[in-house]
Amino acid sequence: MPNPKEWGIYVYFAADVPSPAMRRGAKLNLLKLADIGSNDRVGITALMDQPDQDTQLYVIPPQPEGKDEWLVHPSQSVPNVNTASTDTIRDFFEWSVANCPAKKIAFVFWGHGYAIDDFDPRLEPTGVSPAPVQAAQFVENGHMERGDDSPSDEGFFVAEASADQFAGSRDFPLKLIFDSSYNAVLNNDQVGESVRACRNSLPEGSSLTILGFDCCNMAMAEVLCEMQDCADIAVAAETGLPFRSWISENVLEKFLTDAPRSPEVFAQTAIEDFVQSFAYQSSIFVALSACNLALCNDLEAAAKRLAAALTEAAGNDANRGAIFKARNDCVCFDPDGFIDFDCFCGFLSEDLAGTAVAEASLLVRKVLKRFVIASAFAPNFPDRRISLSTGLSIWFPSWIQNPAVQFPQKEQSIEYFWNGYHRTRFARATGWARFLLRLIDETDVEVQGG
Repeated sequence: MPNPKEWGIYVYFAADVPSPAMRRGAKLNLLKLADIGSNDRVGITALMDQPDQDTQLYVIPPQPEGKDEWLVHPSQSVPNVNTASTDTIRDFFEWSVANCPAKKIAFVFWGHGYAIDDFDPRLEPTGVSPAPVQAAQFVENGHMERGDDSPSDEGFFVAEASADQFAGSRDFPLKLIFDSSYNAVLNNDQVGESVRACRNSLPEGSSLTILGFDCCNMAMAEVLCEMQDCADIAVAAETGLPFRSWISENVLEKFLTDAPRSPEVFAQTAIEDFVQSFAYQSSIFVALSACNLALCNDLEAAAKRLAAALTEAAGNDANRGAIFKARNDCVCFDPDGFIDFDCFCGFLSEDLAGTAVAEASLLVRKVLKRFVIASAFAPNFPDRRISLSTGLSIWFPSWIQNPAVQFPQKEQSIEYFWNGYHRTRFARATGWARFLLRLIDETDVEVQGG
């Protein structure tokens, strides 16, 4: 085994997907890694999986001196693997540790992600006609004034057809990691389980410090709590993400020149550099953050207190109105109701001032300030609703207040609430599902699935 480097970056390109644009994006990101190269302190490995091809494994070599162009060949090729398999995740990680050992490791998943587990790429969308684009951006509800006459924030997507824009169209909704060759998909708890196994398999002196999701909408309380004990820090996005990786050329070059001593510095540098590249593009919205996974228990404890207070308050008509108003005034990242958690708590503390809900909301905000160690958003316009994003979202489905709302796979969202969400770690630990159920009961509307 080679001597351990100071840092190892292991990138898992799960690009066995139907979208040609996404597959091209994966190849371009792999070329970026090869162009920058490695050195004696920083090593890089990659797995590249695409349809109808052997899966390729790379140990990225250093840049050759005195050459403007060079070839980087796979270190190993194997028959096409199922990247939506926990075994494949562990196999790649173990292969990377054996061929590119490191003291500090960043394990990055590049591919499809769709936050909570209520959507399945193997199901045809129903109720909404597919749009001829590959991308759905951040839900933008104009400017950030509260209580204006704007329509509901759900559904205000700005579509882009460019491969350099956003992956993950709602017309082809995806969970985390989808492999079209094997018609397989992974849920968040499965990924968390496999990454914990990877971390526990490391030799003494090595640590999995960063878990990266170069995937859409993964910076959610429900998602990251499934990743507790996987790594020190998780880097993920509240929004959709472009096919271009947040591990940018600038960050890699800085990394090779002066490798950061702490994972916090690496995460913050990657976030700031990536988001800054979209700072003044008025029609593109990104929100990327780094979260301290060691504080998952603290987050769950604070959210439990808030959920209990909200459940009690929901029995009163005026309180329910205030809760729905706070929810609707939040920055929202998806029609299914991925709302910024701190934003929601801030509005609750205003609208229900002096109540147990307000007190619990302020406690959650205090915890979130420690849980989210870095976050950034673009475009950098303070009067846009994206500026309300703070790094972590939570599920509050729109159909609870408005059963007539339409979006692809709405039926799966409702089914997941009744038969899946309550089994997530976050729901079990906090009672958030009981709060949502209380709202359904008190709102007195018919929601199929229960």
